[in-house]
Amino acid sequence: MRRFGAALVVVATVADDAWVYWQCMEAIDAAADSGDRVAALLRLPEVRKREGPGPPGGGSGAR
Repeated sequence: MRRFGAALVVVATVADDAWVYWQCMEAIDAAADSGDRVAALLRLPEVRKREGPGPPGGGSGAR
């Protein structure tokens, strides 16, 4: 994934067209967001082991 991001940075910096530049920036941002989401999903099993079954964050949601 890092190579993909690095390639997009290179393309964005040499792009003569503003549209190409901004498409690269959007793709870099989307890749970063996806990485954050995957990291959060990978942490879920560990959180569930500590908190037990049920929705993440604990509690039933009722007050």
